[in-house]
Amino acid sequence: SLMTKAKAELPLRPVRFPLLGEYQDAFTGEEFTMWLRENVKQFDGDMDRTEEAAKELVERQNLLRRLGELGNEYENADDAFYQFRAKVTIQSLRFFLDLLCSLSA
Repeated sequence: SLMTKAKAELPLRPVRFPLLGEYQDAFTGEEFTMWLRENVKQFDGDMDRTEEAAKELVERQNLLRRLGELGNEYENADDAFYQFRAKVTIQSLRFFLDLLCSLSA
């Protein structure tokens, strides 16, 4: 699946937050946005569409988890860190596929 490919290709690394500790397999919002833009042909390199899809995946579908912050707001930034959630639901994957189909229409 697309998320499995992303997990294999994104530069995952440990990230430490004061008082919170260290999180493994983290990546930035900027890295995730760029990865989506380069790997989902339906976005046609359009950064606005890519950011909106990333925001949807994080904030509404909960495919990624924001680290070091309260809430799960998505930021396309090099200082906003995320992890893949342990379980991705079939419903979330279906939603993402529907989103891609609607973007390509």
